Amino acid sequence: MRCAICDGEFAPDTVRAQEEIIVRNEPIIIEAEYYVCSKCGERYIMPNLGRDPLKAAYEKYREKHEMLRPDQIKTWRKKYHFTQEQISKLFGIASATLSRYENGKLQDEAHEKMLRLAMDPACLQRLVTDSIGVFDDKQKKRVLEAIKTEAKEEFSLERWITVNLSSYDVDEYSGFVKWNKEKITNAVTYFCKHGVFKTKLNKLLFYADFKHFKEYTISITGLRYAHVPFGPAPDNFDLLYPMLVRQGDIRIEEIIYLSGSSGDNMVSEREPNLNVFNDSEIRILSTVQEYFNQYNATEISTFSHEEKGYQETLQGKLISYKYASQLKI
Repeated sequence: MRCAICDGEFAPDTVRAQEEIIVRNEPIIIEAEYYVCSKCGERYIMPNLGRDPLKAAYEKYREKHEMLRPDQIKTWRKKYHFTQEQISKLFGIASATLSRYENGKLQDEAHEKMLRLAMDPACLQRLVTDSIGVFDDKQKKRVLEAIKTEAKEEFSLERWITVNLSSYDVDEYSGFVKWNKEKITNAVTYFCKHGVFKTKLNKLLFYADFKHFKEYTISITGLRYAHVPFGPAPDNFDLLYPMLVRQGDIRIEEIIYLSGSSGDNMVSEREPNLNVFNDSEIRILSTVQEYFNQYNATEISTFSHEEKGYQETLQGKLISYKYASQLKI
């Protein structure tokens, strides 16, 4: 490879480093991979190395400001079988602009608010009902029926559970992150890909969130963790896991031992969607999975009992993420 700066031939070395990228006048720190000239030290971003740093910075910015991700916009549009041209006519967003948003471009604030409003079934129903020349009669009827169905599902059991699980402050007990259902669901399916007992799953989630907080000062999922007899566990996990079963994300297999005791083996029913995580989150999930790969439920439980955060928190009380600085991994 020839360096554009020193004009020398070199065998590129790959390095991983933190990079500051300014997004809308705000510095965003991301992890990026580069080729480095071994002669002059010039860095080159190569398309075959990881993800585009700018795209990664946009992802972190969206997460920080709780903005819609490209896959959320696209999934919502396809749920109603809207074309980009139809969305363009409904909201006055150029179809080319919408396409760029779905492919990673950071949406402007006005379009973000407009799309958020449109995702509310009541608002979308009014938009579709009042629209002229966007749908034919058959399409409009189908869309309105789908919206009506979704509105009813807003009051489902899963909705009630989600509201109750997520209705807490963003503070030291949530890792200063809002409860994120998508990340929780996909972290669970990631760890359960080959089956894992419930006790071990609880610890894997704990270590993933606390290790990410240790390195980046925020958790991954926004889950709170409590001191329970077998070690740290997500608060109200007895509501969380059954909800994921009903949604078809995981299944629970009861394992009966010769002694007569039993255990719950959690198994993923689908592949995790890793696109909901940023680079640092994926790295931490992988690190935790690899670190505890050979641990059984009893061993990881015993290991977690030695954590200072667990030892200094009373039974049934929440464990502060401030203890992450003393995490054993």
